[in-house]
Amino acid sequence: ALQGGFDYEIAVAKPVTVYAGVWGSNVDFNESGSVDGATVEIDWYGGLKGNIGDTGLSWDAGFIYYSYPGAASSLDYDFWEVQGALGYDFGIASVSASLNYSPENFGKSGDAYYYKLGVDVPVPAVEGLSFSGYVAKQDIQKNAVFGTADYVEWNIGVTYNVAGLFDASINYSDTDVSPGADGKEEAVLFTISRSF
Repeated sequence: ALQGGFDYEIAVAKPVTVYAGVWGSNVDFNESGSVDGATVEIDWYGGLKGNIGDTGLSWDAGFIYYSYPGAASSLDYDFWEVQGALGYDFGIASVSASLNYSPENFGKSGDAYYYKLGVDVPVPAVEGLSFSGYVAKQDIQKNAVFGTADYVEWNIGVTYNVAGLFDASINYSDTDVSPGADGKEEAVLFTISRSF
């Protein structure tokens, strides 16, 4: 898959920041031979985030709208969710916990909850190098409609800042869904990002 995104944020009242962004990827839901018209996913998101004084605590509250242009409206692929997160920076590492909720998930599969715990660890001996990882759980009300049982997802990765200009990262992601299940196979992701 080829994926990309743009984010924009602006400080509105210290220490609160408003952010918005868009992310896209090619998709293929037609492995079974059906034709649904969906070839791309575009996610639109925004929210507020900030720090709680100098305590090391951070927070984030926002929304995400998942859209699949070209898909038949009767499939109800498009959906939205709200999200909230808390983080704490220990200096040697930072941790985060988040919850996403959708009242009507992909394909009208009902209520959905996505719980996630993450950690980022900078490497002091190598400037610009850091390791990260997370584990998450996806709970969906109507598993038969969604097409798979609730599942656990995990990700580990490494990021390196190149000459102060770009962040290059490699991540490995997998789930506890049986191998070969549609859309839930292990993956290696290579990402390059740039902040202005």
